[in-house]
Amino acid sequence: MALGLRTAAGGGVAGMGETALRALVKLEQVLPSRLRHRVNAMQVATIDTQGHVPDVPLEVLTSVASACRDQHRLVSW
Repeated sequence: MALGLRTAAGGGVAGMGETALRALVKLEQVLPSRLRHRVNAMQVATIDTQGHVPDVPLEVLTSVASACRDQHRLVSW
């Protein structure tokens, strides 16, 4: 959850940045120290694509997530 919020807070999902950041701050306050360190390590090890790719509309992200969950094949037109 923390990684998803961190990603959304940094951009990438249209309209989610500020809301995700507030939720992330609250979550990090209650995470055990060992998990907080793991989340921070993951942030250091991943690439920020902000500014390099357009934001994904939330509706598209939700549709893709549902398709993955339901094991549907996604086809690009």
